[in-house]
Amino acid sequence: MSRLLVLIALATFMLTSPPARAYNTLKYGWSGSTEITWAGSSQPVPWTLHPNGCADISFDKAQAAVAAAFASWQAVGCAGISFSYKGTATSAPSLGIWVRFQNGSWDPSVDGAAAYSVTTDYGSNGDIRRNEIVYNDAELTWTDED
Repeated sequence: MSRLLVLIALATFMLTSPPARAYNTLKYGWSGSTEITWAGSSQPVPWTLHPNGCADISFDKAQAAVAAAFASWQAVGCAGISFSYKGTATSAPSLGIWVRFQNGSWDPSVDGAAAYSVTTDYGSNGDIRRNEIVYNDAELTWTDED
């Protein structure tokens, strides 16, 4: 009898539990009801690379590796995003993602991290306008090999 109750409890739990998700979305606004996404009109999302590239590999190899990472991201079926390389930039553009390798000193608040990303501009409705991805070229050695 106790096995039957355990099986019934387990079946009830499995049939009534909510679906599991492997991610959380960021929310915007006082009510927290608006998901933060890239501005709909900015698809594909433009990205640029600082012309200094990476100290460990050639600029062309660094650009190709970053491009491959963006291609992997947009290839995820549920991602709903695409990217377009727009060349080099020495500072963050007004719209898009600016990628750079940080030489010299590394931000101690992210000590040991391979990289960090920060969104620096949102539209009035929570849409992302500008983001910066910074790779740790001060403490790590980068390669384009598997």
